[in-house]
Amino acid sequence: MYRCIKTIRVAVSLICLILLTDTLVGLLPDWAGMWIEEIQFMYLLCGASIGWLALWFIVTLIFGRIYCSSVCPVGTLQDILARMSRRRGKPYRFRPPMNRLRYGILIGFIACMAAGLTAVAAILGPDSAYINISEQVIAPAVIWIKETIGHPMARIVAASSLGLCIALATLALLAAMSWRGGRRYCNTVCPVGAALGAVSRQSVMHIDINTDLCTQCRRCVDACKAECINLDDHTADMSRCVVCFNCVEACRDNAISYTSRRHRLSTPLMQPNKRRTPKIAQPTMLKMEKNSKK
Repeated sequence: MYRCIKTIRVAVSLICLILLTDTLVGLLPDWAGMWIEEIQFMYLLCGASIGWLALWFIVTLIFGRIYCSSVCPVGTLQDILARMSRRRGKPYRFRPPMNRLRYGILIGFIACMAAGLTAVAAILGPDSAYINISEQVIAPAVIWIKETIGHPMARIVAASSLGLCIALATLALLAAMSWRGGRRYCNTVCPVGAALGAVSRQSVMHIDINTDLCTQCRRCVDACKAECINLDDHTADMSRCVVCFNCVEACRDNAISYTSRRHRLSTPLMQPNKRRTPKIAQPTMLKMEKNSKK
């Protein structure tokens, strides 16, 4: 079942990325992928679409960060880059959350939006960052290819120097962080990921690890691109989990599930004895020494 759900998630994320990219670079009509852009966070924030924003937070509170795993174009781009790097077989590892950095960037993002510095905030926004990459890097490349093959409808559009530099820097940052740590950009730099993570921490549906079935094989940790599964206490940090279902698919013991319930041990752990521990009797030789002194 989970493999089917993961396949659907991957298909949806790729369709959203392809439609949005094709629309931005001019291969498809605007209406084909415009609806994807209209449900992105930066678009909703700039348009003050309170209803859609509230809907995304409600969805996150119920299902977790499915926005990051299926709709966000930067999330899908990271998965593609991470997949290229993982061909070498390098596994992921659990990393403690960098909450000071991620929430500090979120506070700075909110401050920029409140001050009207939307251009600065757009650099941090994942969807606006991808739109900038598409328009400044991908679109000119596609147009150049069209011109090269003699496409009659092609026209050269020069990218601005500042926009091109920002797009290339963002793309390099995404590539470096994805190559080394999967979704590390989502969980350290992205302000949308931090905002949704604060909500998904208490999501109804969550990744649950059955400690009665877990054999500590660590396949789930090796497959977790969010690097949020800690087998020391058998928990998944749902504030960083992007609900990709990699861990569920990797587990061969059926010990991991995506559920609303919390697993309880079938055999409770031994509780410490609350009675006072009796004092240890003094050695016999000490008693003899005291008697000799008397």
